[in-house]
Amino acid sequence: MSKVTQWSFENGGCAAEERRVWYLCAFSDGHMVEKAHLYDFRGVVEEGGSYILKGYNIVSNPPRLAVQREATFYNTTPIVVSQELEEAQRIAFPESRRTPLQHRGPSGLATLVGRVVEISTVRRAVVKRETVPVRNVWIEQDGCRATLSLWREATTWEVRLGQMAIFTHLTSTVSPNFGQQWSTGNYSTMEEETEVIRIIKVIGASILERKEVEILLEDLDVHKVAADVWEVICPQRAYPISLKVKTKAGWIVCAEAEAEE
Repeated sequence: MSKVTQWSFENGGCAAEERRVWYLCAFSDGHMVEKAHLYDFRGVVEEGGSYILKGYNIVSNPPRLAVQREATFYNTTPIVVSQELEEAQRIAFPESRRTPLQHRGPSGLATLVGRVVEISTVRRAVVKRETVPVRNVWIEQDGCRATLSLWREATTWEVRLGQMAIFTHLTSTVSPNFGQQWSTGNYSTMEEETEVIRIIKVIGASILERKEVEILLEDLDVHKVAADVWEVICPQRAYPISLKVKTKAGWIVCAEAEAEE
């Protein structure tokens, strides 16, 4: 990963002047997991390797492992880490759950999908004495609108009006003056929404209106489908049911029953 340490601003846009590369790592002794950012150890530490770490610091509240340039890694006897210790995966790659645009209140890290309807110019903001770029993007889906604040590197994403886009790992805040707003963070990404073919298992369905149905998947994700299409797909309403579907922007555009193994 990388972090821009100095920006230039011109004509409503911005560009990176200086950049620092760093690595997000999850360390485990077989019992606990700690996360750390490595800035000066390229090629020294490898995934799956076992090391003795000397010269690290504990900083912040709650405590966090800080590995500075003065630290030293020593190769050592392999440490056995239980496969059940999945916390390392969660720490290094936190989950971002798809969230409806009409959602209000905190939701953890969220993924939003919508059509870009408005884009602001880049403006300067001061965060902890550091001048960084930020721009707002407004997206719409199913008659709902959401405001996204793209911070730092996210301001350089190729966002276009009319684009159907997916924004991941967003955090939300609610204020009396501006309502619900979403912001990017270190893990956030953006990609253009395309039609996706996948196998899903439906565990329930809820009729939202006469013309549409919201279905609940076994991973608690949700998709929407036209009511008349759903009647053809699942006339018996017997759950769970496995389907091979084509989705776009959270909607099932076509589906067929998948044979159970």
